[in-house]
Amino acid sequence: MEIKTKEEALRTFKLLGIKDVSSRTQVKNGTTVYELPIKWMNSRGEGSAVKYATYESGYVRNVSPWNSTCWQINKRYESKEKFWSTHCKKYYSHNQYKRILIHSENDRLVYLANYILKNDYRKDNLHAVDVWTKECIVEADYELHHAGNALITRSEYAKLKRTQWEKDNGVFDTWGEHQIDFGYCLSSTKSTNKNSSDDIQVIINGHRYKLS
Repeated sequence: MEIKTKEEALRTFKLLGIKDVSSRTQVKNGTTVYELPIKWMNSRGEGSAVKYATYESGYVRNVSPWNSTCWQINKRYESKEKFWSTHCKKYYSHNQYKRILIHSENDRLVYLANYILKNDYRKDNLHAVDVWTKECIVEADYELHHAGNALITRSEYAKLKRTQWEKDNGVFDTWGEHQIDFGYCLSSTKSTNKNSSDDIQVIINGHRYKLS
């Protein structure tokens, strides 16, 4: 389904329950904000509103509170720009991406309606979460972050497994369990003979050698 007119867009918004929540100041500035009836849920089980805004300048943005900044959703194109270098006294060129501005209010609304249908109401993106599931997510998040547990990456987990193996196989020194690179380490063992000095042992690839 593709929306082609402003009327179709407004009719779709009404059918889906998408509301205009613009403030007086925003309306005065030519900005219109729409809020969806669905919510975005993070890993902690917290729900947040999904909002989009169209601007008189031609931009269309995702202005949801969970965004760190307003996210431009206009299509973009690659542009080759030139600039003058005062230091080198010559022109340089570079490629950069620019947004395609939509200067018609009706066209911005149509573009936003199609964007919402494609990105927020697709079958793969929209999921129903009941109260019990949400409570389980909140409880699991609390157990993870407030019960003495720690979330680590896969590489950190592999490093811990490797460290434990080296520890079990004696690839650590006996003073502070400091890991030695290249698969070998030094260890010191005190002799029971008072007249003898300490023995120095070297472990290389699992083989132990005693040095006098």
